[in-house]
Order: sequence, then structure tokens, then C-alpha cells
Amino acid sequence: MEMETTLSEEDEEEEYDEEEEYEEEDEYDEEEVFITPQSNIVSMYSSRTEKDLREICSEILELKYAILSQRDNTRSCYQAFKRFSQEAKVVNEVVVELKNNYSAHKSIVQDLSSGVTSELDALEGLYGKEIADLQNSELEHLLNLDNDSPQVVFLQNLDMLLGERKTEEALSMLLDSVEIIESNSLEISKRKDMLVGQLVATSNQPCIKYSDLKKALEGLIKLGREASAQELFLKVFASRLQRKIDSFLPSCMIFPNTYTATLSKLFFSTIMEAANEFDLLFGEIEPHASLLVEWAESEMEQFAHLVRENAPSLETTSALCSACICIQASLNYCIILESKGLKLSDLVLFLLSQHVEEVIDKNFRRARKMVLDLSSQYETLDQSWLVGLHFSADALTNISLRNNVKKFMSLIKDILDQLTPMVVLHFRPIIMRKTHQLFDKYVEIMAKAIPTFCEDGTFIYPKEQTYFKTETEILQLALLNSISAITDEFLLGHVLRCLGTAEAK
Repeated sequence: MEMETTLSEEDEEEEYDEEEEYEEEDEYDEEEVFITPQSNIVSMYSSRTEKDLREICSEILELKYAILSQRDNTRSCYQAFKRFSQEAKVVNEVVVELKNNYSAHKSIVQDLSSGVTSELDALEGLYGKEIADLQNSELEHLLNLDNDSPQVVFLQNLDMLLGERKTEEALSMLLDSVEIIESNSLEISKRKDMLVGQLVATSNQPCIKYSDLKKALEGLIKLGREASAQELFLKVFASRLQRKIDSFLPSCMIFPNTYTATLSKLFFSTIMEAANEFDLLFGEIEPHASLLVEWAESEMEQFAHLVRENAPSLETTSALCSACICIQASLNYCIILESKGLKLSDLVLFLLSQHVEEVIDKNFRRARKMVLDLSSQYETLDQSWLVGLHFSADALTNISLRNNVKKFMSLIKDILDQLTPMVVLHFRPIIMRKTHQLFDKYVEIMAKAIPTFCEDGTFIYPKEQTYFKTETEILQLALLNSISAITDEFLLGHVLRCLGTAEAK
């Protein structure tokens, strides 16, 4: 019995173990079904499909917009093509009309050419024979003369003088022998041309003395070549002026304040000398004087170009000083030249006004920047002598205010002191306007130091940076008194004194 019970118990335990194994296998199978690779694949591809669809939709929208823009471009191109075709038709009509006009003008020109040719042929037939007979008769006359005849001797001596380039003696021979010249006009005209060529070559020498130049020009005038003599005269003075300028220009950077005075002296002294000698040689005849005026005007254009090209930085005091000196000196010289019939003052003002106005504007802009940057300058100004001294806050603010006013007054004075009477006379509006604008900007900056009072007794200052704060009525009154003093005592007094001096001069 005991054996049977033990066997039954062992059988039951084995059955129980088998059932547990079957249950574990079932659970394992269920878990495998729940996480199969197929489900992962389906979920993964479903998400990718959504992304692809979104990308495709966005690409379709972009393609749609591209198609719409392409359609608009096609329409605009088509409209442009239509306009171009219409314009091409108009141009074609114009070309056809031009061709017709060209053919008509061509026929007219051909008719005129044939008519002129026929007239020339007729005139040549009438007068050609007479000219040939005259030349032959003069040649026969010279051949028939004896070697000792006055005409042959005259021509031989003249040829010898021309060969030796004795222009003065040849000229005197031509002017003295009037009868021989009339009888041998063709031979004498050839020798006159040779003499003119020698005189021109003498005048074109680079280092010719003025006495030799004067003799050559007088010879050209006596031979009836006044136009050539005037051109050579002005050319010589222009070359002399150019040599002076070339030797002076390297020193412009060394003397930036006064280079315009020297440059104007070079130009106007040369023009004055040329005008004096021109009157002595050619007289004060209007056609002759007009050539001198044209030459002087061209030299003034070169003068203005050199002033602008060699000027220092336009925002510096040196540029303002040189520009003012240039205007003063140039207009003073122009007043002297007016006695010679050369009125160049309007031209000088026209050529230099833009440069002077730009220099004035740049200097006032520089002063404006310095007004905006005065706070740092005050600090460095006061630190050197405040060491070891004890001042209250109001006293320190008052000192800073005085320094502020002095700096602003020095800025204005630095600009106004450079102005010459002629500059003030001709550029007064821009000077007054720029001074007024600078003063307004200074007052605007200084007004930021005055706070606004609130009902609770506190002060509110502007958000912008202020150089100092006037928290007491004494400092505020000092600030207002300083501004009024600048207006009444300094600005009005200095400007009016400057303008009054200009008007007096």
C-alpha cells in the first residue's frame, strides 16, 4: 500500500510539472505572436508612408507654384514679344524711310558734285591758261635778266640770308624792296613761306629768350601772320607757366595752409604778364583780345583743378584756411586784371564755389562731432588741476559747465577765424546757416542737463547720456546764462564783427 501511494504521488507530481511546462510554452507562444516582425514592419512602413506623402504633397505644391510662375513668365515673355514685334515693324518703316531719304540725298549730292566739277572745269579752262602764261612770263623775265640786274641780285641775296637763317635781315629786305616784290610775286611768296617757317621754328624753341621771341613774333606780324603769332605767343606763356607749376607742386603738402596763395600768384602773375605783352605786340583789338581771354579761362580751369587735387583733408582747419586764402587772393588778382579787359572773377567763383562750400560743410560737420563728444574732453581737461582741491558737487558741475562753454566757443572761433573777407562776402548764407545749425545742436545737448520736475519732488533726466546734471536752481540758471552769453556776447559779436570787417574791406 505504501508503494502504491508513493507511485501515485510521483505520477501526480510529473503530471503537474508537465502541465506547468505546457502553460509556459503557451505563454511563450502568445508573446511571440504579440511581437512578431511583421507588425514592426507594418508600423514602420506606415509611418514612412505618411512622411513620404507629406513630402510628395510639398513637392506637388512647389511644382504647382513653379508652374504658375512659369505661366506668368510665359505670358510676360509673350507680351514682350508682341511689343517687340510692333516696335520692329515701326523700326522697319523708319529704316525704309531713311533708305528713301538716303537715295534722294545721294542723287542730290551727285548732281551737285557733277555741277561743281563742270564749273571748276570751266573756270580752269578760262583762267588756267592765264595763270600758266603769267608763271611762264615771270620765269622768262627772270631768265632774260642779266646776272647783275637788281631783281636777280635781290633774289640771290634773299636766298642766301634764308639759307643762313638770318631772319631779321631777310625780313628787312622783303619789307624794303616793294617794287621788286610786286614784279616777282610768285617767287617772293615762296620765300615768304620759307621765312615764316623759320620764324615759327624759332618761336617754338623751349628755352628761347623773350627778346628773341618778341623779334620772331614781330616778324610774323609784319608778314601778315598775326593769328600764328598770337597762338605761338600764348603757347610760350603756357609752357612757362607749366614749368613753374611742375617745380612748385611737390611743396604743396609741406605748406597745406598757404599753397593756394602761391599757386594763385603763379597763375595770375603769368596771366598779367601775358596780358601786358599781348597789348604791346598786338594792341587792344577785340578779336585779338578774345584769344587772350580764352587762354586765360582755360588756365583758370587748370588752376581750380590743381587747387582741388592738392587740397588737404576737407574736414581739417588747413583745408578751410587754404580755400579761404585761395578765394581772397584769386579775387584780388581778378580785380587787377579787370583793367586789362580780363573779367575772370565770375569764372573763378563758379569753378571754386563747390570746393569752398564742401570745405565749409565738412568743417562744421567736424565741429558737430566734437560737440557730441565733449564729455570725454572735459574729464581730461579738469583732472590735471583738480587734484588736491576739494569742491562741492555744484562747484564741480559749474566748472564743467564753464569748460563746456569755452570748448564750444573755441570750436566756433576756430572756424570763423579762418574766413577771409571775400569768403564771407560771397558765402555768407551758408556760413550763417551752418553756424545756426551748430548752435542749435549745442543748445539741444545742453538742455538735456535740465531735468523735469515730478509732483513728488523728484527729478527725471532724459534717457540719453548727459554730460552733467543741474539738480539745483543755481546750476540751471548758470546753464541758461551761459547759453545766452554765447548767443549775445560771443556769437553775435564775433559774427557781426567778421561780417562788418568783410563789408568794410
